[in-house]
Amino acid sequence: MQSIKDPFSQSVSWLLRAENILILTHKKIDGDALSSTIALYSVLKKMGKNVTAVCEDPVPEVFQFLPMHEAVGQSLSATQDVVFSIGCKGAEIDSIRYTIENEKINIFITPKKGDITNKDVSFNKRYQSYDLVVVLDSPDLESLGPVYDNNIDMFFHVPLLNIDHKVHNTYFGKINLVDITASSTAEILMQLFQHFPQKDLFDEDLATLLLTGIIVDTGSFQNPNTTPKAFASASKLIGLGARQQEIIKNIYKTKKLETLKLWGKILGNVKNDPLFRMLWSSVSVRDGRDTKHLQNDMLQLMENLMVNAPGAEIITLFFEDPAKRVHVFLKVLNPSIDPFSLLNLVGGTVNVDEFTAVVSESLSDSEARVVTLFREYQSNRLGISPQMSSVQSGSSVPVVQQPLHPDAPLISEQEVEEKLEKSLLDQLASS
Repeated sequence: MQSIKDPFSQSVSWLLRAENILILTHKKIDGDALSSTIALYSVLKKMGKNVTAVCEDPVPEVFQFLPMHEAVGQSLSATQDVVFSIGCKGAEIDSIRYTIENEKINIFITPKKGDITNKDVSFNKRYQSYDLVVVLDSPDLESLGPVYDNNIDMFFHVPLLNIDHKVHNTYFGKINLVDITASSTAEILMQLFQHFPQKDLFDEDLATLLLTGIIVDTGSFQNPNTTPKAFASASKLIGLGARQQEIIKNIYKTKKLETLKLWGKILGNVKNDPLFRMLWSSVSVRDGRDTKHLQNDMLQLMENLMVNAPGAEIITLFFEDPAKRVHVFLKVLNPSIDPFSLLNLVGGTVNVDEFTAVVSESLSDSEARVVTLFREYQSNRLGISPQMSSVQSGSSVPVVQQPLHPDAPLISEQEVEEKLEKSLLDQLASS
């Protein structure tokens, strides 16, 4: 028998009691956040709940194959009541009327006796229509973006259910269903749904949504967060009818020509440092000027670099935006490396949720500075002597014949380029 303090039991209890539920997730929505939001929305709808799902940013085109993706709105404003409170103690109201002029509402209150002054008038927004707010896949409320910034009062008056798998989650909810051993928020939701008294919740669409979240956050079961539990959950979802091939086709095998062109530019700029186990590339605003939604492609391109760079522990992509700011995208493939320490070294405006930082230096200066800092970090971590590092020249070094660790073989720059070129050709063939 489960304890009353068990977060799964508490979460189910709150969801069953609530009738009007708001589901939120972080801005720059990704595959796990989106599929989890839709999955919870669909389950609560099946249970007869009034549900609203909101994310500040639109659904990326790559995920628009997901069932019910149109249920996720971009605005919270339509769900709020604007309330003007007017103190009328000592005043007897004769009439109330309003007019609309020049896109403004004028409210006229005529007292029969007494008076109403400016200090008697107050303004606020009512959120009593929500019994519960569920925040998915978000380490903190700030990551929700403007939907939080513009409605802070709501988060103090409505109970919060926080469901996430990130190690840096701040446990901001009244109930915190946070499992840092889970591969994804979708995996947590799958377990949560099994605690509901209803036993007919799962269908092919729900299974497809949850499998999408697991596949995206594990990099199709190739990232370090892939666990036996993730495999077991995926297997069960496929048994429940999840359309695995549909997911793989839409996310990994269908690419726009503009995205493939960008991939080719990044491939041409790849630099590999096998001694320090680093791989990085850069793309200027000039390179990507004809590519729409360039930043949205970055994280998916990072996944491709991860898959095709065996031996690398730190992968970095430098992207210059139209405002000449440089976005530093970071992926860490060794769980013993603290990605937050690396982000702190980068400096600038850091987004720990997306493992990115934005700096104001030029593209070449930021690349040189960050690569030097990461080499120093790896030198201290791996115990690389000055004699070993002194052979380094430019952006690459001769291949070290013996790996520093037997479980992470080194690979030459030529081998990396060959693997990346093959990946690009495969992408072209499947598009």
